[in-house]
Amino acid sequence: MNKDAPKKLQDNVILLINGLSKSGGALAKMLAQQGADVGIIDFGHMPALAQRIQQDVQDNGRRCLVLTPNPTETDHSRFAQQAISTIIDDLGELDSFITYAAEGDSLDNEDLATVPENGRSSPHLSIFDQYALTKTALEQILTP
Repeated sequence: MNKDAPKKLQDNVILLINGLSKSGGALAKMLAQQGADVGIIDFGHMPALAQRIQQDVQDNGRRCLVLTPNPTETDHSRFAQQAISTIIDDLGELDSFITYAAEGDSLDNEDLATVPENGRSSPHLSIFDQYALTKTALEQILTP
């Protein structure tokens, strides 16, 4: 990428819902290279991968916030409200979001050490979580 090229997403805040995966990390890095700050909702509970993605974004001079819900949280709407509020408070106005499906991502050996106790090798997002976060993010973006 040409360092002198205009950054199309300069100072935008973009939320990646379910974006904690190898390809989600590549997407976060690309968004940062285009000038965006990135919020990520981590349902995979893989802190080493989250830290690596966060560092990649920061290495590109942008801010990155990774939020992880409590695994016992059952109030999806409340978590969605809190997550969006935290992203706005820490990164600024939410400009866009991407609901990211990482089901087919493969993990390398380093990532295998971070697979959570539930044995899932990639982040999972229930339909209820996805609905609550998408609805809340969309409401925030569309509210004048």
